[in-house]
Amino acid sequence: MNQPEAFTPHFNNFFYAANTTFGAFLAESADLLESRPDLVAAIEHDLDQHGLNKKELREADREFDLNRTLPLPEIDEAGKSHAPAEKESPGKLEYLETGRPRFPAVAVGILLLTRGYTGSCTNQESRDFVGESKSLDAWLMTRNLTLPARSTVSELLNAVTQETRDKILAATLYRAYQEKLDDFDRCVVDSTASRANSSWPTDAKTIFSLCSRLWNIGSKLEPFNLKNIRPGRMENWLGTLGKIPFQINLNVRNQKKFRKLCREFIDLSSKIIWHAHKEYKRLEKEWKEAAENLPPSIRVQLLERIANYLESLHLASKSIEQMRQRIFENKTFPSTKRVLSVHDESAAFIQKGGREPVIGYKPQLARSGNGFVTALLVEEGNIADSTHLIPVVETTIANTGIIPQMVSTDDGYSSAKNLEATECLGVKDLSISGSKGKKLLAEKWEQDEYRQARKDRSAVESLIFCLKHSFDFGQLSRTGLKAVRQELTEKCLAYNICRLVYLRKRKPQCQEAAA
Repeated sequence: MNQPEAFTPHFNNFFYAANTTFGAFLAESADLLESRPDLVAAIEHDLDQHGLNKKELREADREFDLNRTLPLPEIDEAGKSHAPAEKESPGKLEYLETGRPRFPAVAVGILLLTRGYTGSCTNQESRDFVGESKSLDAWLMTRNLTLPARSTVSELLNAVTQETRDKILAATLYRAYQEKLDDFDRCVVDSTASRANSSWPTDAKTIFSLCSRLWNIGSKLEPFNLKNIRPGRMENWLGTLGKIPFQINLNVRNQKKFRKLCREFIDLSSKIIWHAHKEYKRLEKEWKEAAENLPPSIRVQLLERIANYLESLHLASKSIEQMRQRIFENKTFPSTKRVLSVHDESAAFIQKGGREPVIGYKPQLARSGNGFVTALLVEEGNIADSTHLIPVVETTIANTGIIPQMVSTDDGYSSAKNLEATECLGVKDLSISGSKGKKLLAEKWEQDEYRQARKDRSAVESLIFCLKHSFDFGQLSRTGLKAVRQELTEKCLAYNICRLVYLRKRKPQCQEAAA
């Protein structure tokens, strides 16, 4: 009997799953997830929780509408066909009812790892890669699935929590250990810099962006049934303000004209801030009263916009004052006191050695002897390396279940406290390269194992190079500490899976050479 046409896969000599690096990556990812039901269950739980949060908001909207609906004359409350059923346990929802079929959790996991491989699921290059991939298409076809819309994919992937990503990372390390691809006896720790999704900050550019955001928010409140701020001369002011930064850059060496342009910029931006603040004071009460009469889901969006409006007012005023003091009073401000990014408040000024400074984050990485990423820590600000050695080693032990016998670092991690703390964790040797490490280790410095550890330390530079140039680890596409941490973890996951494939292929050759 012939199968139904809708379920018959069509293949020919031209369209088949190609034998490519991405095809091997996809096969390894699918095998990892399908062999670990706990990982699929964790993803399913995250998707359920995301669905419950959306359902709670819908229920709140429904309750809001019911409370605003008057009962019909001579019909009691029980006669309402739309009356909500009483809940046995009022409060937070605990389960989802049967609804439309959801994209399977294992497929969400595959797309999550694919996003780590491609670096994004929203930019045009990544969308074309995923859309044209024969390997991904073949995998979906065998499960009678089709790729959802871009917005749906993004929503599903962002619903997966950081804890689940960490579980998948630990699963890649467990697989490597089970297949004897690594014993995790050695560990090399280092940090690097990742650029935030933000341009290099200048006072003029930052102030102009904040003033533009004020106008964009204040002039687009009609969808919420609110009055917009009065335009006044805002559009003309912004048009003039946007042209001045270019003139400032052209006249940096002509101090007289430079200061004149800066004064003009400060005066004009101050007018915009004054007008925006005056309009907020005029409409503040009306906005808050109107927010109370909106459904909860829309109210959340409105309150977020009002919060962004107030934040822009505060940051713009702060930046204008700093610009005035810096240029006309020769005062300097540390990077921690300045507004470095309009869209990513967690980004910081990162300066590593004599390298080019960046605005972004400073992730801490741990590399195993055979090249796996065993730990990743991402914190806000330009964190000191020495304070994060122990958390990195503890994360490595938690992810692998093995205490490394040798941990190798550079001078940035040197301290007597770290030396004692690693011993308490069960680490046999801690090698620290550089003059500080030599002084701290004393006679141990010349021992053979420490010499070898210093030689092996360069391997972590190879890891960082590979992550940055093959997985875009050095350039972020998302903003905010939480999203950045998730993005970098996905890229480490993709790297570890590629490393599994590579070492498994090389294993017979290594065994042959050893024999």
